[in-house]
Amino acid sequence: MTLRRHLGVAALIVLVAASGAFAQGSQTGALSGTVQSSDKQPLPGVTVTVKSPALLGVRTAVTDTNGGYIFKGLPSGDYKVSFELSGFGTQEKNVTVAVGGNVRWMPPFPSPPSRRRSPSRVRRRIPSPPPRSART
Repeated sequence: MTLRRHLGVAALIVLVAASGAFAQGSQTGALSGTVQSSDKQPLPGVTVTVKSPALLGVRTAVTDTNGGYIFKGLPSGDYKVSFELSGFGTQEKNVTVAVGGNVRWMPPFPSPPSRRRSPSRVRRRIPSPPPRSART
């Protein structure tokens, strides 16, 4: 019976020690936000890319219909975040993600360059028909 008792005590010690490891919490952070135009309209379809020496490779997301994006499970460290949308150009920002933290950043994109041309009046001279007497 003492062998069972010793095994039970040993198992209890292992469980208590392991519970401390699980209580330490998350070892990563997150980056999220909403991309809007300068007139506060959400911009869907923006390609958001994060790069960091702490990250193996790059991660890419595309904003949803509300302009939202999120990167979960990022190792803590310094990141370069780029936002790209055709017609709006590219914006970049350096951010720091902390362990257990959530960095929220909402970059304002300038409104797209106007593609409409101002109306211009084009005057074209239409030659007048020759006089009737000159017709054969």
